[in-house]
Amino acid sequence: MVGATVHGIDLDRRAVHMAALEGEAYELPYDQLVLALGAMTNEEVIPGSESAFTFKTLADAVVLRNHLIERFERADVEADPGRKRRLLTIVVIGGGLVGVELFGELTAFGAEASGVYRHGGRAGVRFVLPPPARAVGGGCCPDAGVLDGRRPRRRPACQRPTR
Repeated sequence: MVGATVHGIDLDRRAVHMAALEGEAYELPYDQLVLALGAMTNEEVIPGSESAFTFKTLADAVVLRNHLIERFERADVEADPGRKRRLLTIVVIGGGLVGVELFGELTAFGAEASGVYRHGGRAGVRFVLPPPARAVGGGCCPDAGVLDGRRPRRRPACQRPTR
């Protein structure tokens, strides 16, 4: 990955005109060009989301994984059932493609990790994906995750509450 500012793309010559972070302009030839447009997190949409974890970089993923492991460890020694439930409840905000994929990966990670802890157990781990709109999944699969008042099908330890 190259950290730079793109100034233009020459499709005929298969080259990207860019400037390094230090400011030096250069041309980068390519065989395949993938445009992955970034996004800014809109914290105004969901109150409290400024305190949530972000998931945009490998470093973010490591921080999130370590946080989940710490929660499993704390829940393993927690005697109070209410506090244990709060420690083992993970909410993923964002029903777009990345949010849904993250939700699936976290449920798999949680199922695997919870078996390691004596008192955590799989039954106590709960993942919640609140719906941002009428459909979960970013609109890629019209029949997947449609929330129309019926209770959606659930995987064990997964919840998608309806409004």
